[in-house]
Amino acid sequence: MKQLLFALLVLQLFGACASTPAPVKPLPFHVAIVPMDSGNLTRKLPLEREGSVTSRVEPDTAALSAAIASALDERGLFTRVSLLEAALEAPASPEEWALRAQDIGADLMLICDLSYSPEVWQERNGNFWLNIPLFTLGGPFTYFVKDRTYYADVELRGRFYDLEARELFRIPAPLERQDMNFVDRAGGNLGAYALSFLIPSGFLSKDGKGVQGEIDERIPESLVDVLSNYIVSQRTLFYQPDQGVPFYIDPATVAVRTPEGARLEGDIWSLTELWKLSVDDSEPVEASFTRSPTAQGGGANYVAYRIPDHVAKIDEQQNTVQVRITANPRTPFTRSFTLPVQ
Repeated sequence: MKQLLFALLVLQLFGACASTPAPVKPLPFHVAIVPMDSGNLTRKLPLEREGSVTSRVEPDTAALSAAIASALDERGLFTRVSLLEAALEAPASPEEWALRAQDIGADLMLICDLSYSPEVWQERNGNFWLNIPLFTLGGPFTYFVKDRTYYADVELRGRFYDLEARELFRIPAPLERQDMNFVDRAGGNLGAYALSFLIPSGFLSKDGKGVQGEIDERIPESLVDVLSNYIVSQRTLFYQPDQGVPFYIDPATVAVRTPEGARLEGDIWSLTELWKLSVDDSEPVEASFTRSPTAQGGGANYVAYRIPDHVAKIDEQQNTVQVRITANPRTPFTRSFTLPVQ
């Protein structure tokens, strides 16, 4: 019997642990994150459900903006991620933010909005009754049972723009529930720990002083996780010719460091004729884009063009280059990409 109870405890401790996500190749963009402010918040009507209100959602837009930028950068989802400085005056329009993003050499811009219901509700979940058999082994054996669920109606929505302030697509990141164990809820309350030797901890600290802190910490982390996972699972959104964008750079394209500078190696998939090329702040030059004999994939109607042999002058410390491609001489359209220097 004790072996069975120990197995249940181990499942509680490790069964819900998320596996480490597989590394992905960064998307070839420098993304500018627009800092959130009160204009990005929408308050919903309160939830109506069984249970009791135990804490509140109190959005910190500055902290959430920093968390989004940090997570996208640390997880290597893009070649480069930058958080723009907050507007000192009235909230800027997408067009004004796009100009600021251009100033730092970004390729895309991300604006996020948060809708939320302020109340957080809690109730027992299906793990609650594990406290009873585990308590027979001793009070501390019940500490890590995630026996209470806290419901928060929160959704983060990301909108990606090009630097002409055209919205390309949206990414939803909803969040509804968080499960907590006694250690999470008690928040260092020594009296609750003392009682746990007499009463199973599932009955204690349902509204403990640790709950609000856990909610404040977990909600931003969880929202950013959902946003990041969606970007990974929907990477092809960045390859689609949405809003009139007729071409994209092959994800395998790189800039190889040489004694002369950075040599571009790769392909552009395009629905139209490619025309000009520039790297970093250089002037655009007419380039000869020839069809690639080796590229595969790209989707219907796309043609792969080899990036012309070009060496960009770079500093020794420089680890990225920005490539601008212009398509269609009759109605020119320019799109930029940021590549890592290898």
